[in-house]
Amino acid sequence: GDLYSNQDDKDCDGAFSEPYSASLSLLVLLTTENYPTIIIPALHYNKPLCLFYFLSFFCFVVWLVMSLVLAIVFHNYKATHSRKVMNARKAEHKSLLAAFLVLQDTGEPLDLSMWAALLQKLRPGSSRGAARVLFDFLDVDQDGRITIR
Repeated sequence: GDLYSNQDDKDCDGAFSEPYSASLSLLVLLTTENYPTIIIPALHYNKPLCLFYFLSFFCFVVWLVMSLVLAIVFHNYKATHSRKVMNARKAEHKSLLAAFLVLQDTGEPLDLSMWAALLQKLRPGSSRGAARVLFDFLDVDQDGRITIR
């Protein structure tokens, strides 16, 4: 039977008479948008039972279900963000490789003098020592040339 069949309040009439309307009523209760129209008529029916029911529902959904929903949303966001970062890194790597190949138009690897001249063009005022430090970092095989493996 209908929980509110004896009630005169027509705002709540049939709020829990079928599963769909009960689910919708509980969703309204969860969002706290118009919860008095759901709770107050039920409190007139059986106050202790309804208080226990609505409070336990609210606590269960807010603390457990909403936490799970938040965890799922965060997990999907993190996976999507990681994919975007990896795609950006791949594009950056391709761009850097293309730029390096343009610098090597003679087919020879970059030596320290070419690297220092390039660094002076890109960062005017940079010191020869800074160019040497960067060159040593990029020269992974320590043969005095920057090459691509």
